Amino acid sequence: MNIKPSVVNFHFVDFCNYNCIYCFVKKISRMTSFLKFTLIIDNIEKYFHSSKIHGRINLVGGEVFVCSYLQDVIDYAFKKNIDVSLVTNGSLLTKEFIIDNKDKLTSIGISVDSLNEDTNIKIGRCQKNKVLNNDSIIELCECIKSNGIKLKINHCVSKMNIDEDISWFIDKVKPDRFKIFQMTVVEGINDKASDLQINSQEFERYCEKYKHFNPVIENEDEMKSSYLIIDSDGDIYFNSANKRLGNALSDDLYKIIDTNSFNEKAYLKRYEIAKNEL
Repeated sequence: MNIKPSVVNFHFVDFCNYNCIYCFVKKISRMTSFLKFTLIIDNIEKYFHSSKIHGRINLVGGEVFVCSYLQDVIDYAFKKNIDVSLVTNGSLLTKEFIIDNKDKLTSIGISVDSLNEDTNIKIGRCQKNKVLNNDSIIELCECIKSNGIKLKINHCVSKMNIDEDISWFIDKVKPDRFKIFQMTVVEGINDKASDLQINSQEFERYCEKYKHFNPVIENEDEMKSSYLIIDSDGDIYFNSANKRLGNALSDDLYKIIDTNSFNEKAYLKRYEIAKNEL
């Protein structure tokens, strides 16, 4: 079975106000121009139409809020009748933005790897050693939910936070979806952080403490070939920085997806099983 993914992850911003040492996104000061963005969205719209899918574009960075025309990006995709979601570290997210986009965003994902200030500073989840405090994160989460936008919490596990437990936070904010990732290394991007990786047994033991929250758990292998990425140049990947399949500015997205296979089991786990949530 060749999966026709209903979610396209557009990493249109490569840089971030944080500097997480294990981030797998290219750390360069580049983002997709608005003109190129519209052309790529048009291509995605054509793919969804050809596949008879009501699809979603997930806006990802880097950090999406460093983009000065983020609102124009959301408005353009929304007008194309494409569901829009985004992922952020939360540091630049405001209640005003949430309220203004309550009818345009299906979900907002916030990356929360640790609730310990010292750990976040060591990871690089800070700006000039300033960390988003826990009360602010909770207030943002509550604002997202109270405005009818679904809340997702992304949590990446490495040796930096393996001894921590954020259960109290998950119980407090009650996200619509809680996703736990095993830290992964992408050659040439974050391989200097390879000593922070944990093995599969360590990851499984860590995830045990969260089972009652029914999280979506993804180890390194399950992420492979289940994650459709378009980067800031428009290049298309299936969650592999080394396997470029084409370019969304010049190639037919439908044809590319139709001739390449996703990992069906991993894809269904990532999206279809939880599609009633996000």
